[in-house]
Formats: sequence, structure tokens, C-alpha cells
Amino acid sequence: MFSKSCEYGIRAVIYLAANSTETKRCGIKPIAAKLEIPSHFLGKILQKLARENVIHSIKGPNGGFFATEEDASKAMITVVNVLDGPSVFSSCAVGLKECSDEKPCPLHNDIKPFRNALMHSLSSKSIKTFADTLGEDGTYLVV
Repeated sequence: MFSKSCEYGIRAVIYLAANSTETKRCGIKPIAAKLEIPSHFLGKILQKLARENVIHSIKGPNGGFFATEEDASKAMITVVNVLDGPSVFSSCAVGLKECSDEKPCPLHNDIKPFRNALMHSLSSKSIKTFADTLGEDGTYLVV
């Protein structure tokens, strides 16, 4: 459902919320290594999220990426909207140009409840909420 950029962005933002502060910043290479994400690709994703004020970054030898408490309190859907846009929840599952309740594709009615539930979850839960579940009941970011 999500693009690879969005999947990586969600994982990275959760990682930052769990492992960084304004004084404890994370570099791209260590994050990429820990999450098994190509570092160049991750760099572009994190830069975009920083430009859109979802997370923060500081350049220089003591720089890196980090999530403030305010960043971590944002709804996870913020990351999805920046990286994939809101249309991810309305685009056709089989790729038709037009798919709606009035003109549904063969999967539309089956997928709609799941999309709505996912959108609700991402809208109602903060990044911190997801970060706080790491390690609980086997929740993890890397296989």
C-alpha cells in the first residue's frame, strides 16, 4: 500500500523517536545500518521529512537527525502525508484511474474497511505511541 520511501520513512521516524533527542542526534549511516535501509535513499527521505518539519536535523560534525518531543507527538499520518500524500488512502488497489463507491473496482469494497481503519490508526496515534511499543510483544523495526 505504501511506497518504499514511506515504509522507510515510517521506520526511521519511529527509530528517531525512540533513540534521539535534541542533544543525542543520529547520523544517516548508523540509522541505515540499524534499519537495513540504503543510506543514500534514507538520506533523501529524512531530508524531506526535516524540510517539512516532521523531524529536525543539524548539519556539521556534531549534527544529525533527531525527533523532539513535539515531533514525536505528531500523528503518524503526518509522515505518510509528506512521503506518499493522502491519495494513498483513496487510490485504486488495482490501479484504475477512477475507482469510487459509485464506480468500484473488484477489490474496492473489500479493501475500503481496512484502508479506513489504517487511516484512523495513523491519524489517532502519535509517532511516540508507535515508538513506545518497540520491544513489547515482539514489536520490532528490523527482521
